[in-house]
Amino acid sequence: MGQVYEELLRRFSELSNETSGEHYTPRDIVRLLVSLVFIENREDLQGEGKIRTLFDPCSGTGGMLTIGKDWVLDNINPKIDNHHLCQELNPQTYSICKSDLLISGENPDHIKLGSSLSEDGFVGDKFDYQITNPPFGVSWKSEEEFVNNESQNPNGRFFRGNTPYF
Repeated sequence: MGQVYEELLRRFSELSNETSGEHYTPRDIVRLLVSLVFIENREDLQGEGKIRTLFDPCSGTGGMLTIGKDWVLDNINPKIDNHHLCQELNPQTYSICKSDLLISGENPDHIKLGSSLSEDGFVGDKFDYQITNPPFGVSWKSEEEFVNNESQNPNGRFFRGNTPYF
């Protein structure tokens, strides 16, 4: 069932992302990325009772979160409690991700719909890890003014530096 679901999700993602200007991230690339993120934190992730949060601000269908969780469980600590939190701009991929969170036992309220640049769905929250593949081909000009204004606020998310997308 898992492989069939993954294949259907991949095919639907390719179709829906083509029209939105986004691209499906190959699973081999995602596995490499999550291994690079977590391998140097092996000590932090080991032990009983560990809870860690993983955030993807451009989650698409949620594949990076699922693969990240599975990689940590399979390679570092099968008893760790990973919590996924994510945000997605595209309503179709948001719906798929929300369904995937529900199916995999995650909290479906942990995904927010909207731009993670101008509509922070997790105001004030902090995360242990962040992993994402931003949609580099999408213009963020409509977000530029918001990001530049927030970068002037010492408590803003962009105070330490602006994004290079503009």
